[in-house]
Amino acid sequence: MKVLPLGIAALAMAALASPPASAQIFEYNQGEYYIEGVRTNCPEVQTAIYNRADTLIEVEDGLIMKINGPTFDTLPPGLRLFVYYDECAMLFYRDFALADARAIAIGLEEQWLTATDIETACTTTLLADTGWANAPDPARCEAMYQVMREALR
Repeated sequence: MKVLPLGIAALAMAALASPPASAQIFEYNQGEYYIEGVRTNCPEVQTAIYNRADTLIEVEDGLIMKINGPTFDTLPPGLRLFVYYDECAMLFYRDFALADARAIAIGLEEQWLTATDIETACTTTLLADTGWANAPDPARCEAMYQVMREALR
């Protein structure tokens, strides 16, 4: 057995140690992150998945979408995609109504969003309980229902 010098051995052990609780697990360039087989795309934004984060999802410095992986993965697929696209749209619109409408439009166009997903977002505390800082309130939900009604006519 080869014995490593103390400095190299310490580096090797550090590399094998568990990552810190907030460590990044995966990083994806724009268009490389998939949710349930759906390729996501938030222009010029990378996606970073963490094994623990302070919020469900947030965009830091306008360049990295930081996702709390274990918590995010507990959401139904349509809600995960809605939340992802809603956060992305907030970068461009800086307005909840416009961001919600854009995320809904993408979801309906790509056929991953259902009325049941929006109902779940609006009639349960699921999104707030996961720590999403932008979980919709009743006024936003009414606007989201209206967008869905108009789109489904």
